[in-house]
Amino acid sequence: MVDELITLQGNFFKAPLIKDELRQHVVTVSLLIARQLHFVFSRPENMGIHEQAQAQLLGMTNTTGMNDPDVQPRGEGLDLSYEHLSNTVFALVMEELYEFAYLGMLYGTGYEMNSESAPSWVSRILVDLSRSQYVEESEQYAPAKDAILALMAVCETAQARMILEEIQRDDTFMSWYGFEGHEGLTIRQVALLSGMSEASLRTMANPKRSNPLKTQSHGRHTYISTSDVKEWLISKGRYVPLSDIDRRGVEVDLASEAFVDLDHLSQRLESRLHFLLGTDDAGDVTAEMAALRGGLIGKRQFEDGPCLNLKTDDYGNTALMAKIGKALHLPPELLSLKAAHLHAQAMANAFERRFSETVRQTRKKS
Repeated sequence: MVDELITLQGNFFKAPLIKDELRQHVVTVSLLIARQLHFVFSRPENMGIHEQAQAQLLGMTNTTGMNDPDVQPRGEGLDLSYEHLSNTVFALVMEELYEFAYLGMLYGTGYEMNSESAPSWVSRILVDLSRSQYVEESEQYAPAKDAILALMAVCETAQARMILEEIQRDDTFMSWYGFEGHEGLTIRQVALLSGMSEASLRTMANPKRSNPLKTQSHGRHTYISTSDVKEWLISKGRYVPLSDIDRRGVEVDLASEAFVDLDHLSQRLESRLHFLLGTDDAGDVTAEMAALRGGLIGKRQFEDGPCLNLKTDDYGNTALMAKIGKALHLPPELLSLKAAHLHAQAMANAFERRFSETVRQTRKKS
């Protein structure tokens, strides 16, 4: 669904990579970093312990081929997939930056990307890797540089969007990189936001052309004011507008996600609802939910976004939860069974607490 949203954002803009490519790059770079640790922490007298630790970091159990540079992810003997890494900070940050950069998903994003945030550290790691001698040497065995550069471009595009939209102007996650400290964007940043080449933009900025792209100078550097960039992107059909979409609701994997309790499930369903209400399906979703029960969709008291007005017993109502699943574009039967399972656990825990308290009171009286 994320990749489908790109087609809704501007007539000519096309993200340079699809989500599956981003994820494969995350796998490639994660394996590179795990193998780098081999040359620092491995213990020749007991290599197995070290390789088990590496596998644990990657979310794997099989250590075969762990440090063999000829064995690549999903290759023979190394079944490393994105599912193993999807809950790592690295993967979560890259997905967040991708959706902000190319889809304009702002909800809960802009104010979590300052100089002390996880995106700041991840971008610094990627820049270091792009200049790494270790990467240069390992490239002949296990290529990873293209993946590193592609992920860096995602970071740079997200940074350019923050400047364009004037989000946290004084403290953005990648303000340390490149030429900053001015009221505009560089030619490279405009290229990243527009999907056009820097050479094409420089040609369009030639003052001898009719209606040239307006540029300004700061020392030896050239930049374009944010207002001029936005106006130009809109005129070319390449501007991706910001959307109040909860990115956490883009994908809810009922089969694989580990839901701790009913509150956790409720939070994920509310994120899913918030996401859908920011798409073209908003009207249908609202109508379907209203048909199930009046007031089922509410508004959070102290936060932005909708809430689901569900009672504890509602989660044990398999028919109701299946219909909610259908309205939220989730597998109905999977949701009804997952909700019923968590509801049964909650009831069992409540009875266990009640039993323990009764035993304590009985012993106290005797």
